Amino acid sequence: MTANSKNRWMDAARREAIRFNLGWWIQTFLPWGIGLGLLMAVFMLLLRSFQIPLGMILVAGGVAFFTIALTTFLKARLKFMRTQDALVALEADLCLHNALTAASVGLQDWPEFQSGARLNLRWNLKIAGLQVLGV
Repeated sequence: MTANSKNRWMDAARREAIRFNLGWWIQTFLPWGIGLGLLMAVFMLLLRSFQIPLGMILVAGGVAFFTIALTTFLKARLKFMRTQDALVALEADLCLHNALTAASVGLQDWPEFQSGARLNLRWNLKIAGLQVLGV
């Protein structure tokens, strides 16, 4: 039972850390990605108006997109949550009174896994929507 509880709690912590980290990366990437998209749209319209093939601008846009994605990932990574941090956040959100931390260092048995254990995080779609609109 203890090994199963440990695995389930650690899986939940990993899953929540990934969810948290994905949010940080998206928040960092979105303004740059939108800016690149707008810039690409302008260049594509200009090239089409002069009847110039779009092949090179599409390749350049792909390279720029990849570069921005990688750069923003590296920048957002400074704020990423580790699995152990997510475990602490889970026990705080679920009012487990350090039970997971104590169990992770071997001071006590792992508590019974609570199905649906998630961090109390929500996507702020209003802010993301404003970023998409360029506000």
